[in-house]
Amino acid sequence: MLSMALTLLMAGPAIATAAAPAPPEPGAQAWREWRCELAYLPARSTWVRRIALRADAQQVLQIRVDDQVAHSFAVRDTLVLTSMDGEHIAFDIGTGLWESDFRGAAQGRGRCDPMETPADGS
Repeated sequence: MLSMALTLLMAGPAIATAAAPAPPEPGAQAWREWRCELAYLPARSTWVRRIALRADAQQVLQIRVDDQVAHSFAVRDTLVLTSMDGEHIAFDIGTGLWESDFRGAAQGRGRCDPMETPADGS
């Protein structure tokens, strides 16, 4: 289950190819970043958000949302769950979909596209 998310993370933007990605080398770490365009209801406002994940071959090590570190998160299959400032976020690595709920007052949903630039701060 977790290996599916890790394989997708380590494969990078080239996961759309027909061949399965090669397993990552032991000890290798990779950042992957997505740019998300979200519609928030009921206000009907559109926001651009970013999510970045750092993983090795065995686990997701760190998550950043809009350059802020998420201090807790969970990974289930390709779904990454976290919370930032009262917003509960569910991001699906496999489909590139973001869904969130801000304290029941607003809900966000949108598509995320992988970014080519590394999210390692370089």
